[in-house]
Formats: sequence, structure tokens, C-alpha cells
Amino acid sequence: MLKVVQPKLRQILDDRVAVDGKTVHLFQNNHDVTRNTVLADLTECDFDGYAPLDPAWVPSVASGAEDVALAPSLIFEAGAGLAGPQTVYGYYVTDEDDELSWAETFEDGPTTIAVVGQELEIFPQLKLKNYGE
Repeated sequence: MLKVVQPKLRQILDDRVAVDGKTVHLFQNNHDVTRNTVLADLTECDFDGYAPLDPAWVPSVASGAEDVALAPSLIFEAGAGLAGPQTVYGYYVTDEDDELSWAETFEDGPTTIAVVGQELEIFPQLKLKNYGE
């Protein structure tokens, strides 16, 4: 389930998420993401071939809910030097100042990167329900 960290919640709501400059990272520790999660709580993945991604974010409106920040699917791939398995629990998004904007654990539980060339596809997004003005 998506958790927006408290310091960024007001900014996200006010700005409708200025999504330029947001970077998506994977984390490898089993952290229970809450609204009080801070960047130091999350341990970034470091498997060979891993690098954070800067997607082209596309705000859109669908079915009465505003998809404030919607990225196309992102694919992370294990490189040839993969030394051993690494468990991935979720992803987090940072801004241009490398501050945590939001984080999410995978709904279906963690996944393990264990094979060279293995891909992990994620769909990062932040949805806000429009309850009217």
C-alpha cells in the first residue's frame, strides 16, 4: 500500500506533484513504510546492473481519480556481475534535492533478484481521490 511521507504530503497536495526531477529507487530492507518513514529508513538496492531511474512522469485524470504522478512501467535489470540474490521489498521516490517524496512496498510481497538478466518491472504512481472543492 502506498504511503506518502508526512513532510511531503502538504507539498504534494498543494503542487499536485511537480513531478519533474523525481527519481525512482528500489529498497532492499524489510521496512514497514508509514507516513513517518524517512530516507534513512530505506536501504537502496545495490545488485549489479541496478541504477535509480528518472522516468518521464505523466499526470492524467481517469475515472474521477486524479493520477497525480504516473510513470510508465520501469524495468530494473540484474547485470552480469550479480554476486548473489537480493530481496527487493519496494520502491521509493526522491526529488531533485534527494529528499524522500513517497515510498511503497510491493502489494504482492517482496521479490528476489537472483539471476543475471532478471528484470523487475514496476509501475510507480500516486493517486489522489478528488472529493470536490
